[in-house]
This record gives sequence, C-alpha cells and structure tokens, in this order.
Amino acid sequence: MSSSASSNNVEAIFQRLMKLPGIIGAILVDSNGNPVKTSLDASVSMLYAGRMGQLIHMARSMVRDIDSGNDLGYIRLRTQKHEILVAQEGNYMVIVVQCSEVLDEARRSITSRAVAANVSPARH
Repeated sequence: MSSSASSNNVEAIFQRLMKLPGIIGAILVDSNGNPVKTSLDASVSMLYAGRMGQLIHMARSMVRDIDSGNDLGYIRLRTQKHEILVAQEGNYMVIVVQCSEVLDEARRSITSRAVAANVSPARH
C-alpha cells in the first residue's frame, strides 16, 4: 500500500471515529510512543501516548503470562468522566477517549429501543 493510500485510510478512520457519540478525541501513536495523528492537544496526546503505552505493555505481559498462546486485543478503561479504548495493531496504537455520560445515554437509548421492539402487544 502506498504512503498516500495509507495516509488517506488513517484520515478516513479518524473522521469516522470523531463522528461517534461522545468522542472527545483520538490519537494514533507510532512504535516509538509518539503521537503521529491526534485530535487532542499535543501535551494531552503525549501524556495519553506515554501512559497507555506502559499500560499496554503490562497488560500484554500479564495475558501472555497467563496463557502464552494468547495476546492482548484491546483495553477498555472506564473512569468517572471518560472511557478510554486502546488497541494496538502492528507498530501502531490507537487511543480513543469518550465521554462516559454520553456513552451511558447512548447505551440506554439503544437498550430501550431493543426492549421496545421485542415487547409483544398486550392480548385482549
């Protein structure tokens, strides 16, 4: 894949991510731990990249210690304000920061619609 095509793909992924409910920002981190694409402030991006890199390393080691044939897929970290999703693919790590409150509301809405769709009409 050409560098231009790869760059366009990354840009398309970022644009899709930023349209999801509650997204605060996204960061693409290279193998050296440096943000190469971000929608957040540079200093915040560096902080997330550094800390999440350490967390991914520890979590991957733990998973492999428990089952050497297994590997880490992604991490979902929930705080009172945010939900942080971290996935590593090849030499890159993607970090997505979402607003917990907006996510909760979206999940409640989806659940209530699903429940309403499965409720049978009252019998007379």
